[in-house]
Amino acid sequence: MWDWSDANFLISQGILLIGYTFLAITFFIKDRKLIFIFVTASIVSFIAAFYFLGAWSGFGMYCVLLARSVVVAFTDKHQTAKKNVITTRDKIMLPVWLVALTVVIYFTADTFISWFSFFATVVFLFSIWQKNILTYRWLSLLVSVLWIVYTFYVGAMVSVGYRAILFVLGAVGVIMYYKKKRERENANTVLSNK
Repeated sequence: MWDWSDANFLISQGILLIGYTFLAITFFIKDRKLIFIFVTASIVSFIAAFYFLGAWSGFGMYCVLLARSVVVAFTDKHQTAKKNVITTRDKIMLPVWLVALTVVIYFTADTFISWFSFFATVVFLFSIWQKNILTYRWLSLLVSVLWIVYTFYVGAMVSVGYRAILFVLGAVGVIMYYKKKRERENANTVLSNK
């Protein structure tokens, strides 16, 4: 399947590891701006890795995600509305990104299983579109499952391993979120009973 003696393949695997590390970090931070920065860094890493792999559907879809990140970065600076609210601009731009992703996969998909990468990318787009960090974390678990199915099918076992680790870390992030929430609620209950 993959040629471990090929320099491009080895470079792509190193870059993928960096991208997955950036994504894993997002499961353990609460600041939306930091999450955005790490997600964007992971997107850039995946674009580079897909380029070295010659995986043009992944390359194209992640270029769309990068364009989305650039647009958000420039428009959020001028946004005066609350950061935790999905804005009209968000609602207008989401279909634009979905159409762009659909065009990319339509012209690059060579098998039905390629559409799993499309669905994973669409769910990822929805996850980074969310203003709620918990929703982002839950959707990221689904993204990992879809990518595991796709990468297993194409025989990219290293990526299956990366995604499986990412899934576990994402699950830990969700569990930690609920645990901290319960601790805060218990602390508030104790304070209100005093």
